[in-house]
Amino acid sequence: MKEAIYTLTSSCLDTGVLRLTYSLRRVLEGLEAPAAVTPTGERLVLEVDWEAGEVRGLGGWLAAEGFAPNDQLRFVREGETLSLAPLTRRVRATKGPLPREESAPQKAKPAPARRTFTPPKETPEFVQQLAQLGFEPAYLGGPWLFTARLGRKAFSLVAGDGKVGPEALAEARAAQGADAALLLAPEGTAAPAGVAVMAPESLSALLSLHRVFPLGPLELRRLLAKGRVTRADIDALGREVEGLLGERAAFSAVLSTLARFRPQQVFLLEDLLLELGEAIPGDVTARVLEVLAGPPFFALARLGRGEYQLRQPVTEVLDQLAAYAERLKARLPVGG
Repeated sequence: MKEAIYTLTSSCLDTGVLRLTYSLRRVLEGLEAPAAVTPTGERLVLEVDWEAGEVRGLGGWLAAEGFAPNDQLRFVREGETLSLAPLTRRVRATKGPLPREESAPQKAKPAPARRTFTPPKETPEFVQQLAQLGFEPAYLGGPWLFTARLGRKAFSLVAGDGKVGPEALAEARAAQGADAALLLAPEGTAAPAGVAVMAPESLSALLSLHRVFPLGPLELRRLLAKGRVTRADIDALGREVEGLLGERAAFSAVLSTLARFRPQQVFLLEDLLLELGEAIPGDVTARVLEVLAGPPFFALARLGRGEYQLRQPVTEVLDQLAAYAERLKARLPVGG
């Protein structure tokens, strides 16, 4: 399964055209006119323009649903099936005051006192591992509560190892209002509904993937939604990571080949493919060129369909990019 989150802009809503972001390219790879199914079962035929980097066919649906800038859409692809659904939507302003309902005044209920627990002297390994994946741990006197702050949304889960029974995890999930519950136990361990089982070895393997690619709470949430996380699931995620790292390698190969071109040289996509050989597919190479033609690189000028000009030597492009990154880094807030 591949998925992408797209944040709508005023331009998207005015034109009905979405830009082919990196995540959308991954989801729509190999498709030209896919059908997307909305939550109500409506089928929308999309038009993917790889040359222009645009997705069309959503204008009518976006207008009918009353989306606003900064609303988000979720694209999910399983095989050749593509589904589309709103992810987050802003609260709309209402016209005039809302009608008031006359009712007897109610006394506010006092919030239950929050108990604090002294964590064990030695932090369990799974707690340290989940913290490295981007969660903030809190001890609950048996289970642990983990919270990931994801901007507009948060993802929380309760987790425990063999020292905590699955029923206790289910109760803790309900008491904390957590999104998920995780039991670290051997594969095949029985657990009640709402409690996912994951072997400690699988969590270690997920952390190993995290060290080579920035996986985090969203990937774990997707795994836990299955109810049982097996080593085969982690291996499948590993293959996704390999694909992404392969695209990074393809990017490097294209840049290395362009470094042999003269500054201001005009070339066709076909010329570059001859230099690259058969190691990198043509559609991947075309996507890399589109990225290099836009910000922050501006390394290429588009002259026509499949025709480009190298503005300056690749070494200068990379030097300017490094300087830009350093200036931007210096302006970023400390911490986070």
